[in-house]
Amino acid sequence: MINFDFPLLDLASNNIWQSIAILAVVMIVFSIIKDTSAEERSWSWSVTLFALALLPLAAFLPGEGVSLSAEENIVNPIAIETAAPIASKLVLKELPLEVVTLPLYSKTDVMTLLLGIWFLGTGIALTRLVVAGVNAYKISNSSYPYANEGRWDNKTEIVVNDDISGPIVIGFIKPIIVLPISFAKSMTFQQLEPLLLHEL
Repeated sequence: MINFDFPLLDLASNNIWQSIAILAVVMIVFSIIKDTSAEERSWSWSVTLFALALLPLAAFLPGEGVSLSAEENIVNPIAIETAAPIASKLVLKELPLEVVTLPLYSKTDVMTLLLGIWFLGTGIALTRLVVAGVNAYKISNSSYPYANEGRWDNKTEIVVNDDISGPIVIGFIKPIIVLPISFAKSMTFQQLEPLLLHEL
C-alpha cells in the first residue's frame, strides 16, 4: 500500500534539480549535434518532456530504494563478534538526540493541492479558449470572399482578411479558410493551392 504521508517539499526539490539536469543534457546534446532535422528535435523534446512529467511518479514505486555505496549494506560477522566483548566493558554516555521533523502532508492535502493545480490550469486553458473564440469571431466577421473564379471545388469557403499574417482555419461546424490580403494579392491560385490544401 502506498504511504501518502511523505515530505512533499523534498520530493518537489529533488524533481526540480533532476529535471533541470535532464534538460541541460538534452540542450548540450543538441548544441553538439547541429545537423538534426526539425522532426528529430520535436520528437526528442516531446520524449524528454514526457519523461519529466512521469519523473515525480517514481517516488511512488514500491521498494526500499537504492544505496549509493555497496559497502554500507555489507555486515562483517567477525567484526561484530570481536567488538562485542570490548563494547560490554565500555560505559557509553548517552547523548541527547536532536529530532528533526519534516513537514508531512496527508493524502487529503496532496489531493487538494493536485486538484487546485488542475483547476488553475483548466481555468487558464478555458480563458485562452474564450479569447481565441472572440478573436476568431471578429476575424470571420471582418473577412470577405476570395475570388478564385471557380478553381476551388471544395465546399470549404475561402476568405481574405487584413488583420492576419498567415493562413488560418476558423470554425468547427462550418470552417472557413482565411488568407491574408497580402497573400491573395501577391500569389496566384496555383501558388496558393498547396497552402489551401494544408489548411484543409
